[in-house]
Amino acid sequence: QLNPLEEALDLPEIRAITKSGEPLPRTGKEAALAIPLKLRGELIGVLDIRSNDPARTWSDNELALLQAVAERVAIALENARLFEETTRRADRERAVSEITTRIRSTADPQAMLQMALDELKQVLGAGNISIRSYNPNVKEKDKNGQAPNPKKNRTVRE
Repeated sequence: QLNPLEEALDLPEIRAITKSGEPLPRTGKEAALAIPLKLRGELIGVLDIRSNDPARTWSDNELALLQAVAERVAIALENARLFEETTRRADRERAVSEITTRIRSTADPQAMLQMALDELKQVLGAGNISIRSYNPNVKEKDKNGQAPNPKKNRTVRE
């Protein structure tokens, strides 16, 4: 059975690998081997190999092969993470550019704010987006005990 990305486990052998950073043979009902997946010296996962033969031993050649594969797997995982991060960043930049283009299509400041709110609401799938003024001297109520003026806030609601 192939289980490519199982949930993280907190097993004694995984903790031992975390400390030693070296492959760890295991015994029990089945012969097993845990190979650390390291990236730039940091443990990022474990390659967990199990044999149905409890008497199975791993040769030096097999260990070398598994360690080489573990190195490549760690690099592939990092490359996939970087690609995903780059794609998210590109999507974000594209959305910012589109929103900016739409906002610049008008010279009216109120229309710009409304457009920005509408665009953000759509992109984020938000039900409510506000732009609120900020004054560090004003707390929840002003000095006369009055609530802040809601007309100073621009809100878009469904």
